[in-house]
Amino acid sequence: MLVFNHHRERVSELTTEEWAGLHPYLARTTAALDSLFAPDQYNLAFLMNLDAHVHLHVVPRYASPRKWRGQTYTNPHFGSLFDAEGQRG
Repeated sequence: MLVFNHHRERVSELTTEEWAGLHPYLARTTAALDSLFAPDQYNLAFLMNLDAHVHLHVVPRYASPRKWRGQTYTNPHFGSLFDAEGQRG
């Protein structure tokens, strides 16, 4: 999750400079996740259901299981949409 240091309650309140400033952090985050887990794709979501502070969820997605440090990570809903509660996708 990437969180802004200053408070914004809506994504639409971000300035052009803030959007541009987000890019290097997103690139660094996905590069690290690529190196560790080799995801097939990402879901990026501004989900502020409980916390009205702009933050970006970076969710790696896997078409097949990944093993890392003795744990196996699966994505049984790969390629599907979020359900009403945002639990899938």
